[in-house]
Amino acid sequence: MLDILPYLKVYTFIRTSYIPTGKKVSSETVNQHWHSYCQLVYVRRGTGSVIIDGSFFPVSEGDVVIIRRNEPHSFAIFEEKLETYELKFDIVSSEEDFINDGPRLFCRDSDGAIRRAIKQIEQESDATDALSTKIIALELCKIILLMRRISSNPQAEPAAELAETDSKKDALLNKIDAYIQANLHKNFTIRDMSSDLYMEYSYLSRLFSAKYGVRLKQYINQKRLVNAKELITGTDMTMTEIAAKCGFGTLYRLERIFKAEVGISPSEFRNDFNHKYHVTFEANPETHFQFEDPKGGNINGKHSQDNPCV
Repeated sequence: MLDILPYLKVYTFIRTSYIPTGKKVSSETVNQHWHSYCQLVYVRRGTGSVIIDGSFFPVSEGDVVIIRRNEPHSFAIFEEKLETYELKFDIVSSEEDFINDGPRLFCRDSDGAIRRAIKQIEQESDATDALSTKIIALELCKIILLMRRISSNPQAEPAAELAETDSKKDALLNKIDAYIQANLHKNFTIRDMSSDLYMEYSYLSRLFSAKYGVRLKQYINQKRLVNAKELITGTDMTMTEIAAKCGFGTLYRLERIFKAEVGISPSEFRNDFNHKYHVTFEANPETHFQFEDPKGGNINGKHSQDNPCV
């Protein structure tokens, strides 16, 4: 194991509170910043998202993440205050910079070991003796090694996006599906949905595709096509009206998506349906019958039916 303590340079330790913005945000609109050192963030209370280089990482109490050097980042808080411990540091003169060059260190502090180390740093940050800085560096080293252990342990409870619990994923997926059902008649985009649900665009798409094996955009189009087919075969609405009512926006978009998925145009689909399911009776259809003659043998006959539907 690499002895990283001589290479750690600790800058500052702070206790921070972030107030809810109450606004819809995206990775493009949030005012992010970056710096030439690393930043450890430990969530001590509340929920929110850490936005790192355009990706949203949902966090709650006990989650801990290290933001690497020169990564644009900020915080998004919507419903309740997010309170954190933050430690700004860097690794200098090391041949192996596994924080900035390796996989992201992001985990959940399930047993409280990281929090205890954080509390020790908090105590030492208020001290004035000459050894406090070295003790803080030692505790930080301990935290980094604990995070490496947790991240490499498949049995450990993961944090946020890296491996959410199935129940949390199902709740998010139900939220996505409910939004789609409620807004299917509107010409909304996935970016509109991600903003309304306070979820990052690419994360929302990856979560859905991993669960259902189909792209989110394709799933929405399939839902719209089901509604469109019902209106095409069950009403006399024009294709332009159907396009607007089913959320396609324009006739051109309805025809393009419909033909790509079904293989024929909406008009051809309506014509095929009418010819396939419209049953035409003859004016006087004949029914043939046969019964036994009391005198022996069979008698063949037929009769005409005025109303073939009776």
